[in-house]
Amino acid sequence: YEEMIHWGEKAALQGYAQAQYNVGRCYEQGKGKEKDFEKAMHWYMLAAQQGRPDAAYKLGQFYEHGLGVEEDIEKAEEWYKKAAEEDTGDDAEIGNTNIDINFDKCPDRKNAGFR
Repeated sequence: YEEMIHWGEKAALQGYAQAQYNVGRCYEQGKGKEKDFEKAMHWYMLAAQQGRPDAAYKLGQFYEHGLGVEEDIEKAEEWYKKAAEEDTGDDAEIGNTNIDINFDKCPDRKNAGFR
């Protein structure tokens, strides 16, 4: 993982969204780097700002569960919606399915499919 992280971080620092997402995953999972949710969130945020729905989905999870950030269900919903709007069905992280979230019908997160 060390060499992959080395080159991945170089690409991420140059603004490549896929590399930013991958570096975020390494920090989230503790692969090649010490697990660090705050750093993972940083890299996911950069990738999401470039339109990566998988990164936006990860940010939704982080806000929903308070990983590296204070739990904030409203922000989680915003990021999940952004992921759904940007999802083309091609992203493995989202499971090759278009996310269809209707929070108006499920205002209670227990009924909105959150775990």
